[in-house]
Amino acid sequence: MPLRDDAQYHSVALPPERPTTPSPVFGQGPRQGSLYLPDVEVLAEIGRRWTSTPELCWFCLWDGYGWNNVIPLTLGGQGAPPKRPDPIPCPVRGGPTVHLPHRNYFLYSGHVEEATATFPLSIFEQSPNLWWPQDQSWCVATELDLQWTYVAGTAGMIDEILVDRRIEALPVDPADPMMRIEGWVQNWIDAAVSALFENGQASITTSMGTIRASLERPSRLHHGAFRCQSTDLEGRARSSTAVPLRSTNAEEILSDVTFTLTHQVLALAEL
Repeated sequence: MPLRDDAQYHSVALPPERPTTPSPVFGQGPRQGSLYLPDVEVLAEIGRRWTSTPELCWFCLWDGYGWNNVIPLTLGGQGAPPKRPDPIPCPVRGGPTVHLPHRNYFLYSGHVEEATATFPLSIFEQSPNLWWPQDQSWCVATELDLQWTYVAGTAGMIDEILVDRRIEALPVDPADPMMRIEGWVQNWIDAAVSALFENGQASITTSMGTIRASLERPSRLHHGAFRCQSTDLEGRARSSTAVPLRSTNAEEILSDVTFTLTHQVLALAEL
């Protein structure tokens, strides 16, 4: 199939029809919530040239990674390994934190290349979730649940990133949607949403599994709920979710149901 520059994991892992041959890969798709180390190094190199304060940058790291008393993975059955010291320094852990909607972050500072400082401390090579220089000339943001990172900066800096062949980058506009859904996937979702609002029940049969969903609309006296469950191609249950619906506003209900159903369908690509 032809691939656009902005193709995403589900573009190839959730095709319109079930492939006739086995999938060539198994796994969870691209890493979420963290850049790869080579990407961080390139962005730090470019970022240094586009700030007047490269020796003073700020970094935010989500406080929910659970790095307290990290136990590293070991091979060979040698028994339980000793606990490693907490990689978050006490001054950082006990210092000020940054609060954003649904997230709290540890805050620390250093020169721009210290965006790589958390990699040797984490089993999973975690990059900072947010980093920017003191002069606020640019910002790098990696949301926990996304498979991509946003970089905001001057037109010159963004142009330099876009032409650098060491990283994969695309231009975006603040008005762009957070993700692009392939047409066949959007058709599955639209048909299911229509059925939910007409009958309260819907199912989506895809090339990688099935979603079954139900909608109980809220009233002035009772909360509603949206529920869906996914099964793989062999019919084994994979995931289920229930979203309470408290608002009786039709547009809000439509938004909540569409958002949740979309993410459940896209998750089938990673079964």
